[in-house]
Amino acid sequence: MQDRPSESTAALIAMVLRDGGTLLGRTLALARIEIDGNVRALVGLFAILGTIVVLLISAFFVFLDALVKAVAVLIGSEAVAACLVASPFVIVTIVLATIGVRRIVRGTPMAKRGADRLKADLRSIRPSR
Repeated sequence: MQDRPSESTAALIAMVLRDGGTLLGRTLALARIEIDGNVRALVGLFAILGTIVVLLISAFFVFLDALVKAVAVLIGSEAVAACLVASPFVIVTIVLATIGVRRIVRGTPMAKRGADRLKADLRSIRPSR
């Protein structure tokens, strides 16, 4: 047979609850520390990524300005040089806008059919005069 402990069941339950509460408190404290460290690391990472994006955009504009100045030296007119440097961007914009308009036009028949069906339904519901 098993030897029964000398402590009562109520005392054992109280001890388990007390130790369970202590363990839960320590676990929550550890989780709080871990989450705090992870959040700080993520905020630092996003700050670095944001800085990189800002620096890349700034470097791109500085490069464009330098390119305009270099072409202006060769041509002799900064306005013409700016137009020459901007022309590839204008061409890309026109191409992307054309692709977008084609996609919108291609999607329009479905919307037109839906509108036609709605008009037909409204005509059928409306009382005739």
